[in-house]
Amino acid sequence: MYDNALQNEVLALFHQQLLTARSQIEAMNAEKRRDLAHCLVGAARAVGAFPLARILAELSVDPSSKLIVERILKQTDSLIPHLVELMKPRGVAKG
Repeated sequence: MYDNALQNEVLALFHQQLLTARSQIEAMNAEKRRDLAHCLVGAARAVGAFPLARILAELSVDPSSKLIVERILKQTDSLIPHLVELMKPRGVAKG
């Protein structure tokens, strides 16, 4: 059964995770980056953010890679506006 409120709650949680990760990932050491990647990859897959999930999986293998971190930041910056749009209230068609 389709539940718009539940969808918005899940997207809002993921959105908050991305904002937090976005602000902290560059300053993290390799161990914390690996932990972050491990936590976020499942969440990204759950909401259908498969390109981000693939990059996060790469980070879990090579958490010291500045190139991978840059790709995550770019993907995150691209994804956040889409999440915000998806979370906007939608009018219900009446018929």
